[in-house]
Amino acid sequence: HYQNQGEQVVFIGVGDNDVEAMRLADISIASGLTHHPAPSVLSIANYLTLNEEGLCRQLNQLL
Repeated sequence: HYQNQGEQVVFIGVGDNDVEAMRLADISIASGLTHHPAPSVLSIANYLTLNEEGLCRQLNQLL
């Protein structure tokens, strides 16, 4: 929906259930905030972050 309006979509995922949404997003971030990201997530993510500070820094750079 947002991509059709010219917006850039960022998706943050950690598990196998996030893979399809990560593929559809313009930018995908594998998150290790709660536990290590699934290998399937790591294989398609554009970025990886392992803590809150890193996630905030990454989002600030992207947005």
